[in-house]
Amino acid sequence: SPGIDRDELRSRLHAMAAAVRQSLTSLRSLLVEIYPPDLAREGLGPALDDLLAPAVASGVDVTLEVPDTVDMDREVTALIWRTAQETVRNALRHGDPDRLTVRVVRPDSEPRAWQLEVTDDGRGLPATSDDGLVMGLRHRDHDIEGVQFHPESILTVGGRSIVQNFLAKLG
Repeated sequence: SPGIDRDELRSRLHAMAAAVRQSLTSLRSLLVEIYPPDLAREGLGPALDDLLAPAVASGVDVTLEVPDTVDMDREVTALIWRTAQETVRNALRHGDPDRLTVRVVRPDSEPRAWQLEVTDDGRGLPATSDDGLVMGLRHRDHDIEGVQFHPESILTVGGRSIVQNFLAKLG
């Protein structure tokens, strides 16, 4: 009809569609945060994809690699999901990364084992080795910790203290 600038109308419709997509992505991410996914039904890959959606929306270059996890134990799936949730949040909150990679790996040498690798190019956390590997994690709600400690590390500065603190905590 006369008086309608079709280019302006098209431009506004595209802007509104982008805003709706952004709102849906935010809502989806909020729902994942409030109510974790049904990992048994959806699978680990789609759940991790949902977890990473806010990073993608904010411009972070995200890579997700998840093999077939059909035979992954439910408890392992839940542990990997919770660990990924915490590490991805920490990377985004504290690291301000441009790139973020989440990989779930099944080592050939240990067919029953699964590994989660979360790497980014952000500022990082201070609990890293000289080559940038995370050396320790602590669960936010439970008394569960993980520390990467090589036997030769006892000879490093603070090595004996690390072992003594760990043993003291065990009682």
